[in-house]
Amino acid sequence: MVLMFQSLFCINVVFKFVFSEYRCHFCGKVQASRSNLIVHERLHTGEKPFKCDVCGKGFAAKHNMVAHRIVHVKILKKKKNSCHICGKLCASHSALTIHLRIHTGEKPFQCVICEKRFVQKQHMQAHMVTHIQTSSR
Repeated sequence: MVLMFQSLFCINVVFKFVFSEYRCHFCGKVQASRSNLIVHERLHTGEKPFKCDVCGKGFAAKHNMVAHRIVHVKILKKKKNSCHICGKLCASHSALTIHLRIHTGEKPFQCVICEKRFVQKQHMQAHMVTHIQTSSR
């Protein structure tokens, strides 16, 4: 009797997947439930209705947003990376150092060609390319 029930159960599962009403309209992938199908189809549409209330990042599924929120909770516990001027929380000490330059006006990186100054090294390096491009014309 148990074997017969298991066989009927397997047939029922296969039937649901073959003739499913939970088939993706974009790629044809079958989902186990309507809610799974809705979340799956958001991968195709790009819809991200669940927004993090701290950083604004969007998510297709609520559980992903809830898991992401833990990142902010951990940062809040690590007050050592918060700006003492405006309170902004930074993910690392180096990010805080760069952020503080907004308040101090410090621009420690200088172009060796035109002497323009920059807050971040990569901004200066990107600027240097403009000199190479203009000199080759």
